[in-house]
Amino acid sequence: MVVKKKNMIVSGWLVVGLISTGCGGPKMQGAELSEEKKAIIELKQAISELNTRMEDLNNRFSLLQEKVTSNAEQIQELSDTYTRAPLTPPEDLKVVKLEEDTVSPEQFYSQAQDLFLSGRYRDARVVFSELVNTYPSHELTDNALYWMGETYYTEEDYRAALKIFKSIVENYPRANKAPAAMLKWGYSLIELGSLDEAVEVLNRLLKKYPHSKAAHKARDKLENIKTNRKDGIP
Repeated sequence: MVVKKKNMIVSGWLVVGLISTGCGGPKMQGAELSEEKKAIIELKQAISELNTRMEDLNNRFSLLQEKVTSNAEQIQELSDTYTRAPLTPPEDLKVVKLEEDTVSPEQFYSQAQDLFLSGRYRDARVVFSELVNTYPSHELTDNALYWMGETYYTEEDYRAALKIFKSIVENYPRANKAPAAMLKWGYSLIELGSLDEAVEVLNRLLKKYPHSKAAHKARDKLENIKTNRKDGIP
């Protein structure tokens, strides 16, 4: 009887232990999952911040490329002009005095590029805006508008950026900056929390400009959104 009683006491403690373990287990697992999810969210935020810095660097590099290409073309034009120019000027050549206040689209654009590259985004936006208002039909107008949008995006004014990027797609659909503008339109919607609308815009980008560099980035972003939704991460 004593042995049986001892066995019953031991069994009772085992049952209590198992019950305790069974109750504590899910809670501990839940806590571990919660910590893991928190770590994933923090990692995603860190990656997002890194991507933002990379985007800013890419913008500056892109502007530098534009500037180098533009300067190379101007140098070539000058070289061709001097090569073709006669050694003596024609007798009927008239000297025309240029207005000091006249600023060409290229001068506006070059100055705004320099301001953007130096991180003076607000000043760059003012000069880009001058170009757009003074020469609304010039071939550099859509580029100027795009970089105006980028100044807002860099300053995290996503509503203003979205408005400009959207206007480029709607008013200059065949312009060279249209695919990039549509991509940033989608990015701006993401930053504003309009995820479903952003997905719609990015999918439209894939259909409208399927072979563009922007389309490649849009695919990556859509995959990222899909993965986050699957993992339950905002």
